[in-house]
Amino acid sequence: FQRGDFPEQRAEDLMEKLPLPKPPAPPPPPKPTPSYVPVPSFTSLLSSLSTSPLHSLIIGPRGSGKTTLSSTFLPSQTIQIYSDMSLRDLLQTRATDNLGNTTWMNSPLINAAIKGQTICLDGVEKLKTFDEYNSLWTSSHIHLPDGSVTRPLAEYERLKSLDVDVSKVVPIHPDFRIIALGNVDDWFEPSSYIKGLRGFKAYKVPPLNDSEIMDILSNKFTLTETELNTIMVVSNDVKNNSDFENFTLRNIVNISKAVTTGLSVGEAINKVMLTDLWSKRDCDELSLLLENCGVEPSSPADRVYSTPTRSPPSDVSLVPSPVFYSIPNHLSLIKELLNSISTGERNILLIGNQGVGKNKVADKLCQTMNAEREYIQLHRDSTVNQLTVSPEIRDGRVFYEDSAMVKAIKYGRVLMIDEADKAPVEVVGVLKGLVEEGVMRLSDG
Repeated sequence: FQRGDFPEQRAEDLMEKLPLPKPPAPPPPPKPTPSYVPVPSFTSLLSSLSTSPLHSLIIGPRGSGKTTLSSTFLPSQTIQIYSDMSLRDLLQTRATDNLGNTTWMNSPLINAAIKGQTICLDGVEKLKTFDEYNSLWTSSHIHLPDGSVTRPLAEYERLKSLDVDVSKVVPIHPDFRIIALGNVDDWFEPSSYIKGLRGFKAYKVPPLNDSEIMDILSNKFTLTETELNTIMVVSNDVKNNSDFENFTLRNIVNISKAVTTGLSVGEAINKVMLTDLWSKRDCDELSLLLENCGVEPSSPADRVYSTPTRSPPSDVSLVPSPVFYSIPNHLSLIKELLNSISTGERNILLIGNQGVGKNKVADKLCQTMNAEREYIQLHRDSTVNQLTVSPEIRDGRVFYEDSAMVKAIKYGRVLMIDEADKAPVEVVGVLKGLVEEGVMRLSDG
């Protein structure tokens, strides 16, 4: 405490009477989730995480399973960290009440701290400095932007018993726990942010052996033994070839998922790894590697396509009716997209040069499925708030209505996001959380 916090009593006198804060209790044991398949390496790591009373930092390469591991602890929410995030963004945000007055609103991190919940911070390596954050997760002491201060729950209760005004004191529950996720590459030593995050115990995601990866694939997908073995052979050959980036666990899972839609292993690898964007030299080397592994791409004419079924639209005016010309490449792409959607794929990224017909293909896809479509266009000045609310003027007054994204989520419509590559990093972080976990924080909390 500082002398000005409580004028009626000296802070030093109060501190002598306050008990030391207890360390947070270990989190509840991990629970199975649909995306998690228990394998020995992951089970051992989760056992260590569940018995540690400290906040946890899980580090590993991109696509190694960090998010899936953290989801087994059922965090109340995942916060996507971006490089420009300030301390204020992580603690509180500005909001407007019904009367137009601006107020401070606690962030999901502070709400989880008050309720004693578990929260996940994804991408902590993007934080520029940790000194200003450490006091929150080491001693539960930090000054909030609205002028209040956080204190451990035991201190808060003690201050109340001493008849001290606690209207500006925010109690932090002893069961509050943070699971932080940090990316690390083979060439990057993460000691900088491991040492900077005081109060955290670091765990590195262990690499999985072939039998564990095969267990994950066989539990998640219906693959033939030949397909499963072929995927593993190609993955190991790519790992031994220094000219290519190793297939991550996420890549292997997505390749297997693509195979279940009717693609051959070779076609699935080209689709997941976006080989159309590779140089000709790399594509030729990959083709040679696949040929050496006995991978032969099947002909699209031999593939069986299926069309997803949807309920009739409630608003026919939202179903697009584009002027579409039957270009063979576009028709083939639409068939593949329909096949992917019918097998459970919910999120699609179309990449192409300007003017190649991405919007036309997306509109024709919605028309074929008889699906309602909402449309938003992003740009470099797009904000997170613009994703969730849209201002409208009625009778000279400004009203904030749900944005196209929120309407699509509420009513089960197709959301088309145009110019997604131009969006700022914080907007991309929100979209990542929405795509991966179906979670997005709205402006009203």
